[in-house]
Amino acid sequence: MASIAADLIRGMSSEEKEEVFLALLKEAIQESGDSGLMHVEDKEGHSLGYYVPPKVAAEHLRRLAPVLTAEQRAVTLKALSSLDKTFEMKEYLNELALEDAREG
Repeated sequence: MASIAADLIRGMSSEEKEEVFLALLKEAIQESGDSGLMHVEDKEGHSLGYYVPPKVAAEHLRRLAPVLTAEQRAVTLKALSSLDKTFEMKEYLNELALEDAREG
């Protein structure tokens, strides 16, 4: 049975494969719930990774993201509004090291 399904999938177009994948993913989410990681592995038990449902990802981000003060948020927004005025930190540190070497 599995080889028939695999053969059927191999014969599909990329668009059909995506449609089938999404349908199977939705089915898996309904069966396992959407509140935890879903470990994905092949039939030999080799891990293919994890699927992180949107609710879990949002909660994880909420817990990891720092809570900024109004002042910190203003500084961050100001920096993000002028990305063309940024520089490479490694390059800057190399320049400082060269200046130190010339002075010392």
